[in-house]
Amino acid sequence: MELRRSNLLRDNKSILFIVFACISLYQFAWLIYVPNIPVMAKSLQVNEETIRNSIILYMLGIAISQLFYGPLSDICGRKKLLLIGICIFFLATFEVLVGKSITSLLIGRLIQGLGAGSLCVIGKAIINDIFSNNVLIKANSIIASSTTISPILSQCIGGYVGEYISWKFNFIILLFYSIIVFIMSYYCLPNIDIKRNSHNIRVYFKNNYFKLFKMKDFYIHIFLFSTILLAELLFQLIAPFEMQSRYHYFQHNYVLVVLLSELGILIGSSLVVKFCNKFLMHESIMFGFVFLGIASFLIFLQSYFYLFDILLYLSILIYFTSIGFLLPYIISGSMNILNNCSGAINSLMGGAQMLGVSFLGLVITFVGVNSFVEVSMIMLFMCVLCFHLAKRRAELPLAKGAVSAGGADRCGD
Repeated sequence: MELRRSNLLRDNKSILFIVFACISLYQFAWLIYVPNIPVMAKSLQVNEETIRNSIILYMLGIAISQLFYGPLSDICGRKKLLLIGICIFFLATFEVLVGKSITSLLIGRLIQGLGAGSLCVIGKAIINDIFSNNVLIKANSIIASSTTISPILSQCIGGYVGEYISWKFNFIILLFYSIIVFIMSYYCLPNIDIKRNSHNIRVYFKNNYFKLFKMKDFYIHIFLFSTILLAELLFQLIAPFEMQSRYHYFQHNYVLVVLLSELGILIGSSLVVKFCNKFLMHESIMFGFVFLGIASFLIFLQSYFYLFDILLYLSILIYFTSIGFLLPYIISGSMNILNNCSGAINSLMGGAQMLGVSFLGLVITFVGVNSFVEVSMIMLFMCVLCFHLAKRRAELPLAKGAVSAGGADRCGD
């Protein structure tokens, strides 16, 4: 059985690589200029909060577009919608590159998000089309491990490019990367024939979206995944300023912190592959949020009482190890809520999650959350809620059409 699963992963490694390229492009566009935010604010003569909002607008565009890419890809096919999204992304990136005002940046980032929505939602749906159960968890873990390279590279490149060339050069990099992903997807990605959903959009929404709205498990997964995204977003928005103002890290030095955080995600994803056969899914999720809460508490102690810097580094490592551990379980669990509608689940959950995180990001920017102390307090509260929700999830009855407990909740069969 294990040999058959390994062969399934190996036989589809080219598709895994294309999915990795799609998701990494979405991550590159999200993170590449994060180290340059102070420089961009000075160049465009605006405050730093406005530049932060450009990141939130990008996420908002992803949230809105996901609601359409998923169901349309279930009906029309994955490849066509993916290529359309990449084209929209390319045009928006070009608009940001040639623009000279903050308005061009904000509008371009929103449209970028509208294109990038196809990269994440269709990429995840393709993985679910090919794999299932334990192999699906391992495939998601491989993608999560691989995509740790993207945040490292993007912020390393962005930090050096912003300091030694210009922050706008980052968007030239995104232009060329989007061309490469388009060519790979066009020539190497097969046309995955869904053959399972009605071509009547009205019937499709009634049979899939409305059914998801009635399921408590659906809302639990939205909250769990939104918390993970919020954990990453808070760190990415606050860390550059906290590290530069308090710890006197410059743009190129900040790369060290990025390396540490991405190492944590890589370790967490590797732990999933090692232990996914030994625990129930909800037990693993509860375990992950316990450690995320511990890491948040350690960050609070370090930041509030000015303890040793090594404690901050250790806390960041545990923080992101927990995130890397939780992501494959939560993504795989959400895909098993209903059979035969992975596009609908991906789009609706992804859209709801991104909308929620975008809203929280705007609120956090408005109220002025700007230190690790405040971030750690928010995450402690969220981890307690998620722990109880994960426990509650195990007590819910399976809905008609959901995968059985052996496939959905038990990691190893």
